[in-house]
Order: sequence, then structure tokens, then C-alpha cells
Amino acid sequence: MISKLDPSKAHELTQLAYRSKAHWGYNYAQMKGWIDDLNVTSSYFEKFEVHGYSINRQILGFYSYQVQGTQVYMDMLFVDPDYFKRGIGRQLVQHLLSLCTPLDLNEISLHADPHAVEFYKCMGFTVTGSKPSNISGRHLPIMTYFL
Repeated sequence: MISKLDPSKAHELTQLAYRSKAHWGYNYAQMKGWIDDLNVTSSYFEKFEVHGYSINRQILGFYSYQVQGTQVYMDMLFVDPDYFKRGIGRQLVQHLLSLCTPLDLNEISLHADPHAVEFYKCMGFTVTGSKPSNISGRHLPIMTYFL
């Protein structure tokens, strides 16, 4: 079940984000470099709307976004690595699309982890650019879904 989440879930979401990111074998220095990026605080909910996929009150995945004019920026999408390849990420993206479709919006954009590029391509996103990561020498693909 996907539902809107509130700030009381911030710590749980932070832990899920770290587990999901660490699944890809990033080293300690890289993970440390993402502390601020992966930390979901109660004030985060003032800037971003957050929705989570839960079973029996356990959050197994979540995404966050904000509307910027006629565009949507998806800031995070993480799935518990124990539940990868079970369709949770797909359901989360489809949920966001269902929220955006009736609105007068042009696109959804995100900065993808390189390990997630193929997933987003399968969901209909295309690579439209790149941006430097806060990890030296690393770039993140900018991906866009045109509504």
C-alpha cells in the first residue's frame, strides 16, 4: 500500500535510504559523503512530499518530490534491498505518475544513481544530461520523464 508519509517516519526513511544505497557496495568514504543527501529530517517534509510503500506498517520503499512550476523534481526513491526486484520501485514511480498526470505538468526529472539508470529507462525516463556528484570525479545522470 502506498500512502503519504509524515515527519514521524524521518528516521526510518533515513535508515532505509542508507541500506538501499549501501547495497551497491559503495565504500565507507563514499557513504560518509552522502550523509547529508540521505538524511531525511522532519524539516525535509516542509520542502518535499513523501510517499511510502508499506506492508504491515513496515516501510519497504519511498519516494519524495516537489513541484517546481510545470516540472516535478523527484529527490529520492529508495527500496529496501531485501525487497529489490519485487516491483516496489515500479509501483512507486507509477504512483508518482498517477499524481502528476491530471495536473498541467511537463516533466519529471531526477538525478539518478548510476546503478538505477536502467530501472528508470524501463520506466520511461531518458538521460538528458549529467551533473557532478559531491563525490569527487563522479557524475550523476539527469533523467527526465516527459508527461
